[in-house]
Amino acid sequence: EITYGDWSSDVVLFRSLQLSRSQSTQIVVTHDHEIAKIADKLMVIEGGNLEFFGPPHSYLSKNSMINE
Repeated sequence: EITYGDWSSDVVLFRSLQLSRSQSTQIVVTHDHEIAKIADKLMVIEGGNLEFFGPPHSYLSKNSMINE
């Protein structure tokens, strides 16, 4: 994961993910909500337990702390 707050690197990562998503499977570990929003599937792990797995919008609409 890119250091939080390194916006120029975030933009490069964001564009790379968008461009290559149809060509390959990607697994991204992030705390960045904007990156999480573009995923096909979102996995949320809390305290070592799987809290959610599914489309990001399903989780994001119910959990306002992620929408910040």
